[in-house]
Amino acid sequence: MKRLFTTAFSIGGLVAISYAQAPIVSYQQSPDFGGEDFINHGVGITAGETQAFFVGSSNAAGSAGGYDAMVTEIDANDGSVLWAKQYGSAGVDFGRRIHVDVANESLVVVGRTDGHAPDGFHDFGVYQLSASGDVNWSKSIGTDTTDYPWAVADANDGGYLIGGYTQPGDRTSMLIVKMQDNGTVDWAKTIGSMWGNERLYDIRPLGSGEGYLLIGYTGLYGATWNEAAVMKISDTGDLEATFTFGGAG
Repeated sequence: MKRLFTTAFSIGGLVAISYAQAPIVSYQQSPDFGGEDFINHGVGITAGETQAFFVGSSNAAGSAGGYDAMVTEIDANDGSVLWAKQYGSAGVDFGRRIHVDVANESLVVVGRTDGHAPDGFHDFGVYQLSASGDVNWSKSIGTDTTDYPWAVADANDGGYLIGGYTQPGDRTSMLIVKMQDNGTVDWAKTIGSMWGNERLYDIRPLGSGEGYLLIGYTGLYGATWNEAAVMKISDTGDLEATFTFGGAG
């Protein structure tokens, strides 16, 4: 492991770090897509040819409804853009997470979409793309209130587990959706407490029959504060265990 610094010493209560060498920037690219562009998440794969994909949003000319979700593939050798495509509805769309489905040689993008939600609310937007960015299918999934997606992972029995939270009024609950790889929804479940402060930000599958870990936070054990939480659910979405981390603050 390369050492990041050689010495650390205190001067007047502050810590000064002496670096062994300057950071190295191998390449830098600033493509102009013609609008405001944001990146929220990226993934890389090294099975054979190295590939790198990023997801975010753009309101470049041609956007369907203000902001569209945008996916970009870059050349991992020099950072140049291989392709960049926008995906959107008549409403506002944001790309939040991107996942590589190796078995189906496809990309799965989740984000917020307004195009098919009731006025003033948001839905989960889910896209399955080919490796070159063409849309295989897209879905808008949601309740009759506001729903925000934050996570996507391979399901233990095939397909995908999509997660985030739903917000009826001032309270929030985790929302988990199991989908097949053709976009069909198998089931959807919520996890919430009386305090209404549950949010899901990441999912870790544990293997067939072993369920999943949900990473986020909960207000289950306090009315005035939240705690970091890891929850275990079964393959069918039933809550089996909750582990919390934090204190009265």
